Amino acid sequence: MKEYVEVDFANEDSLNSFCADMMSEREYDTVRTAIVRHPRATWLELTKLLDEQRIATPRPELIDMIRVLWIEAPTLPNLVIFFFCIDTVLWSYAASYNRDFLR
Repeated sequence: MKEYVEVDFANEDSLNSFCADMMSEREYDTVRTAIVRHPRATWLELTKLLDEQRIATPRPELIDMIRVLWIEAPTLPNLVIFFFCIDTVLWSYAASYNRDFLR
């Protein structure tokens, strides 16, 4: 049986802020594009994607645990949903993104 660990509020805020930045900051454009180049609904290691795009990993002790996947929105064809998760701390973050902005 998998052990779960509580994440404190400061770390949860850091994770949420990082994911919000990842979805809005231009420096992460290539990471978002790299994610959707993988098959839909496939879990990916976020730090591996950051490394492949030569982007430094902030707070690696937290970010190393994040897995991410993408799916298409059920009714809007140009919308994709990114889902970030650390299952061992029961944390997740979801964000919608316009596919037209992916390069």
